[in-house]
Amino acid sequence: MQFQTFQWVMDIDGNGTLSLWEIWETIRWIFRIPGSFVVELIGQVPALAQLLNISASPETGYASLDSLYSKIISIFFWLPLLFWILSYGSNRPRKTAKKRQPKPTLLLPMPDDYPAIRQ
Repeated sequence: MQFQTFQWVMDIDGNGTLSLWEIWETIRWIFRIPGSFVVELIGQVPALAQLLNISASPETGYASLDSLYSKIISIFFWLPLLFWILSYGSNRPRKTAKKRQPKPTLLLPMPDDYPAIRQ
């Protein structure tokens, strides 16, 4: 099966150079890949596509690949990924060796016959 979502040409007008709007359209296309892919998969199931009013198959056309469904799914994909990357790169407190607690000093010395393990 060939997915329409993954078909992209960076040089849209075919002049051999990349302009700013072509780069911007490529960034938008990368952002929409997860949502468009899910919408296209839903479009392959006729009952579900009809229920959600999605047209994303060769039979119905690919009008829904740039729909609100696609954008919302893409946001729900990219935001957690962004937060995960940001939290992974943040400074985490490093685990240090536990400090030994000092032995409490007693006001009165322990008797010699006290049942305790001594070192």
